[in-house]
Amino acid sequence: MNRDQEFSFEENEEYDEIKLHRESQGDASNPSAKDQPLFSLLQTSFTLFKSFIGIGILALPHSFKLAGGGLGILGILLAGFLNYNGMKLCLKIAERKYPDKPSSYETLASDILGSWAGNSIEISIIIIQFGVAVASLIFAKNMIHWTFCQFEIFDICDSYLDIAIISFFIIAPLSFIDHMHYFYVPSLFASLFLVSGIIAQTYYNFQIIHMNGEFWTQFASRIREFHLQSSPLFFGVALYAFEAIAIMFNIRNSMKEKSRFPLLLKIEMIILTIIYGLFPLISVIAFPDDMPEIILFTLPRHQQTYLALQSLYALSALLAVPLVLLPSVKLLEKRIFSSNLILTNLIENGIFHKKYYLRIGLLLLMFMIAFLSSSFHHFLNFVGSCFFPYISFILPVMLYEKVFGKEISRGEKYVNILTSILGGTLGFLGVFVSLKELLY
Repeated sequence: MNRDQEFSFEENEEYDEIKLHRESQGDASNPSAKDQPLFSLLQTSFTLFKSFIGIGILALPHSFKLAGGGLGILGILLAGFLNYNGMKLCLKIAERKYPDKPSSYETLASDILGSWAGNSIEISIIIIQFGVAVASLIFAKNMIHWTFCQFEIFDICDSYLDIAIISFFIIAPLSFIDHMHYFYVPSLFASLFLVSGIIAQTYYNFQIIHMNGEFWTQFASRIREFHLQSSPLFFGVALYAFEAIAIMFNIRNSMKEKSRFPLLLKIEMIILTIIYGLFPLISVIAFPDDMPEIILFTLPRHQQTYLALQSLYALSALLAVPLVLLPSVKLLEKRIFSSNLILTNLIENGIFHKKYYLRIGLLLLMFMIAFLSSSFHHFLNFVGSCFFPYISFILPVMLYEKVFGKEISRGEKYVNILTSILGGTLGFLGVFVSLKELLY
């Protein structure tokens, strides 16, 4: 992303923020604005790719270990197809309804199904975004704990309370920032360290596989593993890794040649499916018996390069948490305060600070959930299973049926209905099993 293409909030400010919500995880999307240059095909490709790659990929190896390599590959193929199908349907609707002007997911849903659909997307994204912020804080907590332990600072390493206090006093001041462009540097570093971590992990995986010298034997063994009882603990993480339906509209709006976006999306989804299949499978082959929830924890503990990478990533992950929380905060403030004009004017003039009490309250709730949660993987699976199936599979089919109902073939209709039922069912099972694991 070029520095001169900063974030703009002229139109649909809150949704511009939502469509940038995963930037702290290595994701980025630049909202379209009238005074901004449109993206070339190469820029769009890069931005779209970054919008997918996030902390979800670091949890996939543990998911593969639980589900088995064979079921993991099939699950990734299924999650990729379901997400692509939902995005493809929404793109067809946008091209039919708004061929010559930018569109958003909320606008699309409101115009076709009514205000309840737009409101449901907004509420879903508020909850999803808060969940993503909690998951990001759990990730940062675990990375910080790991880093202090590696440096043998045991007074902090052994105390999550100390980590929570340190983290709170770093995050709290940043949570009062209202504009995302101030988070450009930490989000850029998070992106850099995420990609560096994946490359370093892949290199180390192949080192371990080479030393063991039994790649094809291990590959055949892993690919035959199907742990169906653990599948509900896999699907939500896969959905989390692939989800980008809301951000997709904004990237398309920013593209010069919008007609080429559907083909670009298909190509990148194929590439991502390959990456999301091979990276965790190779990780499981390298570490068949000992697979932590965050794959980076398998890196050598006493090599300075790896330790420096983990330390910097821990810091950048913590600094990026306020960015992840901001979109849900802005949307929530809009719903609470915008209906009262006097209250809104007082807030804008800096006289009334109730919105800051709201932010501190959300921050405290986020810290309580994050530091009481015992599992990063289970919480990530819960977030991915909760509302993602609704906005990614169920609602797109409803919108497509409404717009193209008389033009849809019987076969296409059956496929769409099947994908929405399958995605919704797997999401429900993921929520149920994840909550059970988290609470008990």
